[in-house]
Amino acid sequence: MADTGNGGTLTLSSTGSVGSVRSLNLGEHSLPSIDSSHLGTTNWISSIPGDLADPGEVQIEAIFDQDTAGIPSLGTVEDITITFPIVNAANGTNATYTASGFLTNASLPELVNNELMMMTLTFKLDGVGTEPTFTAEAT
Repeated sequence: MADTGNGGTLTLSSTGSVGSVRSLNLGEHSLPSIDSSHLGTTNWISSIPGDLADPGEVQIEAIFDQDTAGIPSLGTVEDITITFPIVNAANGTNATYTASGFLTNASLPELVNNELMMMTLTFKLDGVGTEPTFTAEAT
């Protein structure tokens, strides 16, 4: 069933909240392909999967609130938990995405009339602590 992200939440293990989240981009996981072609290969390049996957990045856009916004220091490792809104009313447990990563970029707000002050945080998932895991919504 299709749905929007409205109602989704973000929790960081040491910082807690980072203000009012406007968007969460979970990025992509990728696995390199290795060209295994040789001089006897015909018609198509042959490939095999690489050994290690790249867990990617999580990017957070939030309304900046100088009273309550928690901004971790660059390099701070966080366990990241993203809770999805419940799509099926019969279910009582939200879908979640969990991973650990460290802050690589904190884009602080621009101060402009008639616009919200926004900040962007980027976490590089480390693949070491909590491996990226999606858990489906359940009853």
